[in-house]
Amino acid sequence: MKFYIQYLAIISILLSSCSGDSKTLPLIDIDNPKGSVDLNLSEILDDIRLINLEMIEDEPIPQNGFQWIGEEHLLYFGRDKVYQYTADGSFVRILMKRGQGPEEFSTVMAYDVDETKDLLYWSNQGTSGKILITDLKSGEQLAPISLPYDTRLSHNGLKLIDENTLLCLSDKYSEEDIMFYYLSMDGTVEEGLPRNNLDPPSSGRGTFLKKNHNSGKFNFLENTDTLYSIEGNTLEPVFSMLVSDRFNYEDNLEGYMLTIKHLGSSYAILGKNMLVVTRNENSTTMNSENAGTFLFDMHSFTLSSLNSWTIDYLAYTSEDVYFTTTDNFAVIKFDALELKAICEESILKKDLDPEVRDRITNLNMTISENDNPYLLIGKIR
Repeated sequence: MKFYIQYLAIISILLSSCSGDSKTLPLIDIDNPKGSVDLNLSEILDDIRLINLEMIEDEPIPQNGFQWIGEEHLLYFGRDKVYQYTADGSFVRILMKRGQGPEEFSTVMAYDVDETKDLLYWSNQGTSGKILITDLKSGEQLAPISLPYDTRLSHNGLKLIDENTLLCLSDKYSEEDIMFYYLSMDGTVEEGLPRNNLDPPSSGRGTFLKKNHNSGKFNFLENTDTLYSIEGNTLEPVFSMLVSDRFNYEDNLEGYMLTIKHLGSSYAILGKNMLVVTRNENSTTMNSENAGTFLFDMHSFTLSSLNSWTIDYLAYTSEDVYFTTTDNFAVIKFDALELKAICEESILKKDLDPEVRDRITNLNMTISENDNPYLLIGKIR
């Protein structure tokens, strides 16, 4: 069973601690791309469609939520409620509400969905030592799975491997010496990786797992600069990124942070952000600003600066596009006014394909300022 992992550390430490052979690890110098490109969204996504989440209350659902998208289900995690929709945006039910009760949540830390069994597996910040299970057919809570360690999972540190196995990532502040482990549905640990196999300096941010659907692998991402594949309990570095003036909490509170925004079967989209942390006696504030987006070809190991994105579906071009991925799908979220402004700008273009013009014109006429979020969804290529 093979996955992807990314973790923060000094590159020389990574190589000596995680790889037993002497093969060269590709090193991506973010400061020195070899040219620039413009990218159409249709070059990395298939079956692109736009849905509007059905209105179910007098007020729209919060715009700052996050979503999980599958073939049949769509879950929208707001601050106070978790909403369940069908894949086309039709409302099903309010699945959970914030609170301290047995069927309520404080913060959903990690989750994944088994669509074959219509089950949501999730970890609640206020419930240590358990993986909770919600039946998406009935909305009922089922008997939880007990974790082998009395601790929380890391942020987004839970993924379904198959119908019988979960991959769990321990909270980085856990006193247990296991970093991640495979867990059967009866709570039995099948195998795992000790924390001391890869124990980099603290970054001050959480870790999370992310699936690469093309290979059945996972990313293990933190405030880090190296991508790993993982098979069983063996780690293997794939590539590392390098940037000058690297941000860290210890001695550089104004510097650059690197991220993997998107990982396809043969490419990666990388991000460079400027972070500035200000501390005083009563509070700490962090400001982040995009400092560049890059396209890395994993076959030729070439890095290009990404000048612009074009969302073909809307005939809209921007310097940067923020999208999230959930296994097979990527999604860009728009609020109603933002989407209407994009439509009105695109309609003015003289060289639009007639089909695209009709789509945008009809969409522009149907958007209301009080609409729920619109989601542009595509299958990851």
